[in-house]
Amino acid sequence: MQLAIALYNNNVDDEDELEFRKGDILTVLIENPNGFDGWWLCKHKDKCGLCPGNRLKLIQNTDSSPINLNSRLSTASVSLKYN
Repeated sequence: MQLAIALYNNNVDDEDELEFRKGDILTVLIENPNGFDGWWLCKHKDKCGLCPGNRLKLIQNTDSSPINLNSRLSTASVSLKYN
C-alpha cells in the first residue's frame, strides 16, 4: 500500500468513486483495479472507492520506513503552490 496526496478536489460522479479535497492524504490500495486504467482504489476517512490517478501524487510506500506526515504535508503544500 502507498500514501498519496490529493492534487485537486474530486467530486464524485458515480457511487463507486471516492470524494476528497486538495491536500487530503489517501491510502492507495490498488492501482488500475480490474483493468480500470488510470483509476486507483483508495481509502480515505474510513471509506473506499475509485479515484482518478491523475488527481493524486504518490508520496510514500507504507511497506518502507514510517513517515512524519506533518513534514510531508508542509513539503507537499510548498511544492504544490510553486509548481
